[in-house]
Amino acid sequence: MEKTISFDLPVEITGEKPLDKIVMREPKVADMRAVDRMEGGELDKEVAMIARLTGINIEDLDGFSARQYRKLQKEYAAFFDVAGQETGRKSGASA
Repeated sequence: MEKTISFDLPVEITGEKPLDKIVMREPKVADMRAVDRMEGGELDKEVAMIARLTGINIEDLDGFSARQYRKLQKEYAAFFDVAGQETGRKSGASA
């Protein structure tokens, strides 16, 4: 499963044109295990996971505004919303 996250203002990515949409894939157990083994706090690990799932490097994610990053957090968390998946509820992934 993948989610497309849209932004009102384009985000800057090194070596690419500014993007107004980013695709995030669903995490796998291998992603969770790899990030769990990393040093750092919870936010460091979350940023590393989002980097893995979007293909965006951590340095570029560090340049996102809090509002832009919050959209990524929201969609990342929705992958773990088992109750919503069981009832067929879909998470909104646009602006």
